[in-house]
Amino acid sequence: MRPLKDANAAVAIDGAERFLMWQDFIQHLSLGNNRHRLVIHLINIPKNYALADNAAMAMPEVAKNVTVSLTLPAQAKCLGAWLASPEPEPNHQALSADTKDGKTSLVIPQIKTWGMLVCEYESASPLAV
Repeated sequence: MRPLKDANAAVAIDGAERFLMWQDFIQHLSLGNNRHRLVIHLINIPKNYALADNAAMAMPEVAKNVTVSLTLPAQAKCLGAWLASPEPEPNHQALSADTKDGKTSLVIPQIKTWGMLVCEYESASPLAV
């Protein structure tokens, strides 16, 4: 897995300010045969979060209906997407992907503290890493 060259060019997240350094937690994996995976770790943080100021270990509000828009390479086809989460028990759920005008949109129903969004796509050219 390798980090994306420009996370902001490939991914847009509604309410992105609530997720800790999400641009640094995006990885790309080439699977071979023109198949690729984009992996985005979303760490939900409390409002006005500062590590030194969170001695009480305040939990964040649950992020609900988070829309993620992906700009995949031209002619790419989204083969599937899912969210993996350790809460309340390790699980994953399939997400439906809507592709329109070169953008693939996904809606994550909820993220308590951490979720890993995975989008598998097919394309002759991968995203820039």
